[in-house]
Amino acid sequence: MMFRKDPIVRRYQVRLLMFGIMMIGLAAYQLQTIWISKSSLLPLHGTLKSADIYITRVTDRGGHESQVSELIFFLNGYAKKFSVAENIGNANSNDDYDRIVAGLREADVVTVWIRKSEEHEYQPKVFQIDQDEESTLLELERVSMAESPMTAFLLVLGLVSIGSFLWFRYPEKFRKFFA
Repeated sequence: MMFRKDPIVRRYQVRLLMFGIMMIGLAAYQLQTIWISKSSLLPLHGTLKSADIYITRVTDRGGHESQVSELIFFLNGYAKKFSVAENIGNANSNDDYDRIVAGLREADVVTVWIRKSEEHEYQPKVFQIDQDEESTLLELERVSMAESPMTAFLLVLGLVSIGSFLWFRYPEKFRKFFA
């Protein structure tokens, strides 16, 4: 019990608590993307100006290399850059994005669904892409669920951090709670 009064230990306990709160906050922020509904999105209709796929080699801090495929396109009538990106590992192409670009080039009218709050931003987050209002090239569910593994990880990390803080700060009460 004496270790709890040590100011250095208390400082690290508080940092652990703050870290847990930040991780849960980030997870809650990402839940907005996962639980987004089509009624909170704004459709932008236009004709295709240009569309290209760029594949970039990236290296993480651990030195592992992979490739990121990014689809960038512009619509006539909008001063906006629309982009969607995903990690494709060691592949040299992204068949899904090739299919989307082909559909964009064939379409008479392209509809891009973005958040209403991002209407005036240059590069809004794209949630869905429709071709001629009859077929969907990029589904809302695919975009919204792309962040779900990271959200779950952040949520678990935050809960473990806060649980660790409680266990270090109040070990007797913590043992009684789980006894």
